[in-house]
Amino acid sequence: MKFEYERKTEYVEAYGNKYPMPTKTAVLVDEVNAIQERIKENKNESKSAADMAAALRDGIAVFIGENETERIFPKEKLNELDTDELTAFWWVLNEAANKATKDVIEKYSPNREIKKPPISMNTTKK
Repeated sequence: MKFEYERKTEYVEAYGNKYPMPTKTAVLVDEVNAIQERIKENKNESKSAADMAAALRDGIAVFIGENETERIFPKEKLNELDTDELTAFWWVLNEAANKATKDVIEKYSPNREIKKPPISMNTTKK
């Protein structure tokens, strides 16, 4: 058996650019999880919409970088940003990042080829 890992880069096209999804390192996963916790805390503790917008904006920056995030969603206009747009973009970025993981599972998982139950080895007739 020979193992060759091929990483496909997912891209999200938005706001006039094509953004490559970063490699899913431990640091990236921890950053995304921290943002998810902030979002969850905002929902559970009824924090302000501005807190939620800030968490979403920071999450977007994890994927596309602070400079690009600032270009699209300037911090000084945080209270004026469309929260639906922030949420939608955050979800799209997460989905693109997760697609790479799904592709790895499809390609390398030992159960990837099992589409229906295996043929029974029972040879006794009833």
